[in-house]
Amino acid sequence: MAAPGVNGRFQTRPNFHHAPNATPNNAPGFQDPFVNHQNESIVHAPELFAPEFAIFRRFGLPRTRVLLYKQDELVELETRLLKLDNEEQIPYHLCPRRSNPSAVQKALVAEIETKLREYDGLLDAYHRTRERPTPHEENIKSVVNWLDGNKPLSLSESTFMNDWEDLVATRYPAEFGRIEEIVTKSRIVEFFGSSYRGNTSVDKNVLLGSFRAVTVVSRVLTTAFPVVLLLTPIIVLNGMGSTNWKLGVIIFFSVCFSSVLSSFTAAPGHEIFATTATYCAVMVVFVGINGNQSQGSAA
Repeated sequence: MAAPGVNGRFQTRPNFHHAPNATPNNAPGFQDPFVNHQNESIVHAPELFAPEFAIFRRFGLPRTRVLLYKQDELVELETRLLKLDNEEQIPYHLCPRRSNPSAVQKALVAEIETKLREYDGLLDAYHRTRERPTPHEENIKSVVNWLDGNKPLSLSESTFMNDWEDLVATRYPAEFGRIEEIVTKSRIVEFFGSSYRGNTSVDKNVLLGSFRAVTVVSRVLTTAFPVVLLLTPIIVLNGMGSTNWKLGVIIFFSVCFSSVLSSFTAAPGHEIFATTATYCAVMVVFVGINGNQSQGSAA
């Protein structure tokens, strides 16, 4: 049975849990879960080429090692350059570059320039790689499950999914928050008819869901929650006469409003605080206006 994944995708085996680096590949009796040991021919499938499933290694450790190596080379060249400067016969003597007879110093500066270009390129590439998005865990599980079910990789190519923390996505994920995740896992989109459902792949165990349906349902819920949380306390407060009860209702719905924001959105704490404060202010203003109108009617 297919289970929901992320971005409208569905994984094939939801109970499969991959333990990174649980067993070394060279351990006795090791059987790689992604390898077809009977037939090591590559299996091509469109599911693996879906944008959300384009997951690759970041290679953080070797990139760091290369940067440290290049950095040490530059430190060594810098030390040699400073040593040449200190060996000048006349300290602090200003000598134009064109009249500088030191061929060794010129060659050293040229070598430093080459190494700096290499270092800057590697540093920029490292920064760009670190800034790339991390794939959703559900997408990783979907790829793992597909690889586990089809075993398309040879033994030498099957280790790239071992370290989940070193994986990187090739595209920035679409707007996908906790509401979208809940909608996807609950499979509410199944009630919207075939036009909102995804297409089934050639593999009957793989279901490619429709992100459009998830987006529609999520936006409906996102619109409904604030309206309900705003109109419900107003209706309740309108029928109350006791000030203490009104304050209790305001506190209760303010806590509910803040909890909904914290649970179903990825908003930072200061935004939740500001939004909740605005919500409380609206309730207090309504109570004040309602109280003034009641006093005016009584007079």
